[in-house]
Formats: sequence, C-alpha cells, structure tokens
Amino acid sequence: MLSEIDQNRKKLGIKKVTQTQPIYLYDAALSTMWGVNKGLPFTEILRLGLELGFHRIELNHAVTPDMLAEIDLKYYKIGSIHDPCPAVISKDELKAKDWVISSLNEDCRHKGVDITLRTIDLAVKLDARSVIVHAGGITGDRSMELDLRAFYEQGLKDTSKYKALISKMRSDRTIRVKPHLMSVMRSLEEIVAYCRGSGICVAIENRYHFYDIPTLDELGLLLSLTDNEWYGFQYDVGHAQALWQLDFFDHEDWLRRYSKRIIGVHLHDVRGIIDHLAPGTGDVDFEKIATYLPVSAYRTLEVSSTLTIEDVRFGMETLVEKGCVRKYERDVF
Repeated sequence: MLSEIDQNRKKLGIKKVTQTQPIYLYDAALSTMWGVNKGLPFTEILRLGLELGFHRIELNHAVTPDMLAEIDLKYYKIGSIHDPCPAVISKDELKAKDWVISSLNEDCRHKGVDITLRTIDLAVKLDARSVIVHAGGITGDRSMELDLRAFYEQGLKDTSKYKALISKMRSDRTIRVKPHLMSVMRSLEEIVAYCRGSGICVAIENRYHFYDIPTLDELGLLLSLTDNEWYGFQYDVGHAQALWQLDFFDHEDWLRRYSKRIIGVHLHDVRGIIDHLAPGTGDVDFEKIATYLPVSAYRTLEVSSTLTIEDVRFGMETLVEKGCVRKYERDVF
C-alpha cells in the first residue's frame, strides 16, 4: 500500500526522489502555484523545480511561514514574490476582511498596504527582484460576471443576451469603480514611497475578473504614478487571454500599450476561459507575445497544481520554441 505522499508522487509522474542536476537551465522562474497543493513536502517541490531546469523560484501567495522556513537559500534563488507572502492570513480571508489596497474603509486599506509592505520586506531579505501586486477590485454584487461566464460556457457568446449583459456590466463598473480606484492610487503612492531605494521592483498585475482593478485604461493611470524603471506592469498572459475571450479587452492591446513597462510576465495557456494550463495546450499565440517581451522581462511559468512533470516539460519546451524563454547549458549560470 502506497503512502499518501507516494500516491501524490505517482500522480505527478515522479518515479523516484533524486538529487539530479539538469544539464540545462531555463531563463525563467517556476511559480510555487504548481506545487503548494500537491501533498508533498515543500522542499521536494523546490528540488523538483531545480531538476526540471528552473534557475529561480517565484513564491506565490499560498506559501505559509512554515513553508518559507524550509527554503535553503544556498540552493534556491527566490526571484520574485507574489503579494501577500508569506500567507499568515489567506488571500480569501483578506478579501473577506476587506484588507485590500482598494478598500473604501481607511483602516482596512491601511491593513492591505501594510501587508504589501511586509511582502516587500521579505523580498529585500531574500534578495528577490520583484513583488507582484494585486490592485484589488470593486466590492459588491458580481453576479452578472458569473452569469456571463456561464453564458460563455454554454456557447452563447454570439447571442443578443450575451452582448446586452456585456454592455450592462460595462456601465455598472463605470458607475462603481471611481472610489475604489482612488483608494488604489493612494495605496500605490504609499507602496512606491516605501519601496524607493530598496532595490525591489513593484509590478502591478492585470487580473482575471472584469470587476478587478485594473482594466486596460486603468493600468495606464496606475502606471502614471512614476516612470521609474522599478515600477511597472506584471503581464499575466492567461488573464489577458481570458478577458479577451469574454469580449472585454483585446489581448494584444495590453502589449501594444504597455510592453515597455513590463517588469515580469506570468506564462500559462488558456483554453476558452480556463487558464493556468501548460503552454502549447491552449489558444494563446506565444510566438506573437515573444515579439513584445522586453529582454529584461522576468519570466515565470505559473501553472496549475494539476499538471504533471511531463506537462511542465512540454510547456517549457513550447515557450523555448516560440521565443518566450531562453534555454542554456548549465555551466552558463
């Protein structure tokens, strides 16, 4: 009878636990999104990342203090950190408490800012390059978006009721967003002031849901706070693709308008509106994306914990083939 951990290893396609060093490395990080829910020791997930050819790790917002304590920095480079980290309080709890930087309650907004500042402190401590920030969103009724996504999954995208709902959602969001956007601007001003001189980049991520901040136009407003090279855009490929599929914003417009401000990119594929798939298994045009990515863009594979080792390998080789990621012999590093 296999133990639970061994069963989880089997699901992943791990035949044995080794200390094998790859003969190559990708110029990319692996997000711990892939590993935190696999039922394996966190140190084993980190080791798998290195064996798969990842030179760096991105800590996502599900990494707990206990997981953080397991990291031996002699072996693993933490390149970026997804706020909030470590997860003293889960992301869902923070939303429920309204401890987010878009809150209309000043006490809650300040708590949201403080959490981001602690993530920046961790990034400094771990000698990371950047912190990825979610800018919050609009509180209240989001049922129309749930309905729209259900219509999409039912194949009703080209119907009049789908288009009418899109129009209604756009109007509803325009009416409700302003005070939240003002809160975000105040919060980001405080975050930028705190981060100045730290050596850490602050990257604002485009989001998966329509009622989240920022939209395509709102990102320009947020980026206008400062033109310092360490403050910019975390381009999430899958989020841009999913909102385009729903008929909100043209995917390529994020790149046409903001490619020069890209600090980092989350690479994953999308089938319909299901994201965090292995690159090459969905609808994303990675070859086109590669033409927009700055050389300095910090590349991270951000995929679902359901993917196997072979899925990850296939995805990375696809990204190399399409020009989004470079692959080196190990002795280059």
